[in-house]
Amino acid sequence: LKNLPDPIEFYEELQTTHKLIDYTVASVDASDKDVIRYTVMLKLADQKGKHFTREVVYAVAFQSPIAVARDPYY
Repeated sequence: LKNLPDPIEFYEELQTTHKLIDYTVASVDASDKDVIRYTVMLKLADQKGKHFTREVVYAVAFQSPIAVARDPYY
């Protein structure tokens, strides 16, 4: 995936002001039978080029169609 351009959708409030530089899947929580939660470390750059890391949790629901979204509870 890292070799492909923009391997993940980056729907964040920071999308208009920051650039996604890299990401790392930090952990996976499969304790819920309907949703798998992925904790992801996003490496971002602001408009001045300053880099920082932000932790987010994405929930993946295996339904039809498969849904991927930020988990609002984490």
